Amino acid sequence: MTTLPAGLIVADASFLIAVAERDPDAARFVPVLDRCEVTAVNFGEVCDKLHQKSGMSAERTTHVFAHVLKVAVKPVELNHARCFPDLKTIDAASKAAQQATGVTVFKSLSLADITCLAFAMCAGNAPVLTGDKHWTTLGPHGLRVVAYDFRDPNLTP
Repeated sequence: MTTLPAGLIVADASFLIAVAERDPDAARFVPVLDRCEVTAVNFGEVCDKLHQKSGMSAERTTHVFAHVLKVAVKPVELNHARCFPDLKTIDAASKAAQQATGVTVFKSLSLADITCLAFAMCAGNAPVLTGDKHWTTLGPHGLRVVAYDFRDPNLTP
């Protein structure tokens, strides 16, 4: 079993969306939400996806996550943007490794993914809780942030 480390956890949009959708795997981590931070970009993704799926307003999403569940929404700053080139290099190395194994549909990082990971890097390589399993494979390509997949049955809060 692996336990999430104590302290700050950076929340990816995929995790927060799963919490809102009452995914049982994500629900296990509701007790750590009050120590989670999410970038405004990733929170915007949460607002958009929940609005698309259920019609939930951005105001309601903000109320639930920021006020009730105590998830801190943080701005994206210049120091985060400066990490983007390194993350794009890591992503390219991952793509090359996937190609070398014969994969034809590549797993790649979106701009929101890069924003989340950059925020975690600037927060002292804080751990990230995500539903993007691909992130857990980026360490050998240079990612210093530990990404935890909330769907991993061996992971506990």
